Amino acid sequence: ALPKDARVCTFLFEHLRHHPQLSWYSGSDEGHGAALGRHALSAMDTERIPKLRVVASLRVRLWVLGMDKTGYLGHPAPARCVIDEIGSRGEMGVLQTFLPKLTSMGNSVLFYYLKTLEASGVVSRQAQTDVTTTATSSFGDGQVGIHTWKYTLSRFEPVERAAEADTTPTMLDRLVSLLSGAPHCLLPIAELRRAMGVRGNDKKRVWTRLQKNAIQAGLA
Repeated sequence: ALPKDARVCTFLFEHLRHHPQLSWYSGSDEGHGAALGRHALSAMDTERIPKLRVVASLRVRLWVLGMDKTGYLGHPAPARCVIDEIGSRGEMGVLQTFLPKLTSMGNSVLFYYLKTLEASGVVSRQAQTDVTTTATSSFGDGQVGIHTWKYTLSRFEPVERAAEADTTPTMLDRLVSLLSGAPHCLLPIAELRRAMGVRGNDKKRVWTRLQKNAIQAGLA
């Protein structure tokens, strides 16, 4: 959904309405709203703009998530919903207490997909205290801290700098070992980068060099 501020909505709409990787809908839900064509967007009344919903293409969403198409579509639809909600918040992440409402999932179902995604290296979690919950006591209303978890995509997880990765033959051996032990010799890129210790934007060049070295060595 677009921001509530009408001026911000109008600005974004004017600059993005004809972007080839974006689709616009007249309803509040992609599944129920009517898709708008170029002519309808050009004649759009400014008062209707805040009620529109814009949806990025799969290509753009994959770029934001830092995932490849095979790895993303390899997860079931509910898991992809969790990935989208967590990934859309970037480095800020999202508290687990908010995820049931955002994903429309029950706690037990959500917990299953969170654990599955964490085990596969797609998401990571950090202990957090949620102080947005209001409680009533004999001393009056006030905010209380509740222990919860903050989830982010693993690509945004802080990387330990003490063990700087390199592209020595040892890393290539580690790469071969990981792929050899995986089913069908295949692993999601996110999980592979996590195991190799080359996650994060500051490790992109290391990962790229490692890929080139693996290709030159005939390993990929």
